[in-house]
Amino acid sequence: MAERHPNEPKSAANVESHFLGRWVGAGTLPGTLGYLQATIPLVVLEVAAERLILRVRPRALGRIAGIDRLTAAPGDDLVAFPVKSNRTWQGIEFRLPTRPSFYFWTRSRGEILDALTSAGFRVSDEEGQMR
Repeated sequence: MAERHPNEPKSAANVESHFLGRWVGAGTLPGTLGYLQATIPLVVLEVAAERLILRVRPRALGRIAGIDRLTAAPGDDLVAFPVKSNRTWQGIEFRLPTRPSFYFWTRSRGEILDALTSAGFRVSDEEGQMR
């Protein structure tokens, strides 16, 4: 197998093999004025083997609302918990010890939790309510 030069772009197949999924949903996200609710399709979750990104789109909306994006790697102290809001919305709570929780509301919760596990993130078996 030929070696790749350090500045040579990765092949599309190599990049895609590490990308596990992108989901669009709603979110309850911490901002400068407390928690803010963003409806579908304004919140995007991307999971890859080396990272997780939860963000509001468009980016300008997130900046105006003072919402940071959540970025984490599998070795970070992030734990994903399956949650329900008021017994209707299923979602995932992303909890870090140094930040407020981020909530992603979706009908694809099981698929996302499986992708997070495959990527090496810590996923709790305990379902809870939004805190």
